[in-house]
Amino acid sequence: MNSIKAVILNFLEAPKLIKKNGLRWGYFLGVIVVWGIFIITLHFSKSVEGIIIGKLNDVFNVENHIRIVKFFLDFIIKLTVIAIFYYLYKTILMIVLAPFLSFVSEKIDTSLTGREYSFTLKENIGFIFRGIKVALKCSLKELFLTICILILGFVPIVNIGVPIYLFIIQSYFISINFVDYTLERKKMNSNETMKFMKKNRTVLCLGGAIFTLICLVPIIGVMFAPILTVVAMTKTTIEILEK
Repeated sequence: MNSIKAVILNFLEAPKLIKKNGLRWGYFLGVIVVWGIFIITLHFSKSVEGIIIGKLNDVFNVENHIRIVKFFLDFIIKLTVIAIFYYLYKTILMIVLAPFLSFVSEKIDTSLTGREYSFTLKENIGFIFRGIKVALKCSLKELFLTICILILGFVPIVNIGVPIYLFIIQSYFISINFVDYTLERKKMNSNETMKFMKKNRTVLCLGGAIFTLICLVPIIGVMFAPILTVVAMTKTTIEILEK
């Protein structure tokens, strides 16, 4: 119960810490990255559409109906791409923002504990790749468990809880990304990290749940969620380690 209260309080305190450490510019980075990925995704769908129309024309000679075909293909492809983007954007966001979030976490750590961290270029690059690796690993595990839970949707009575199970799974795995920035500075190996994660499942689930709920706020959600969560979870992780 104390840990749950601490997570909530740390999220409420996060804006003050962001302001105190001169990190308010970080609010805009999240939304810039998300819109950048979104625009690239739409551009990619346009290229795919052109390839498909070309192939259809070669086989079925659809030139006389090109407008109708183009309209339906444009709609279907864009809808598919947006759906895939919506599912994967959290993972993409964590990968792209890994260097920035690692920097913010370190800044908050120093502000709270007074400890200064001095890393070589090689170590910094290693931290960035570790963040990307963690994001990818969590995404694959989340995808596997999501598929398993969706299969449970065919089981009567059990299927009632499917939406709740999915929310918990997604919250847990997204939160691991935010916590790992602090653990890597503490030189924890993979076994120590996983032990910490398993021991603090409730804290991670709550942190990830708050991140997801913030993301649901139109437009500004993706702007505030990453930096608020990394600040709050860095403070929470430090408090747990100190205990």
